[in-house]
Amino acid sequence: MEQKYETTLNSNLPRYGLISAKEMLIHLPIKRSTLFKWVKEKRFPAPVKVNTLTRWHCHEIHEWLAQFDKPTISEQGNSYV
Repeated sequence: MEQKYETTLNSNLPRYGLISAKEMLIHLPIKRSTLFKWVKEKRFPAPVKVNTLTRWHCHEIHEWLAQFDKPTISEQGNSYV
């Protein structure tokens, strides 16, 4: 099952710096429990620890989102999937 995300809605997500789960989930259409499940399953970028705080690198989130913007072969007009 291919996942699709509307990244245009996430244009306010900072490009650089660190972001908390709470701040990030404002921009992503997923629940907190899903976020941490995906991190555990290595389907989402791993967070970093800053003292006792858990944060994500914004550029890694943008890279993760970008993979869903790339057209698949079937979207390019070919019948190969």
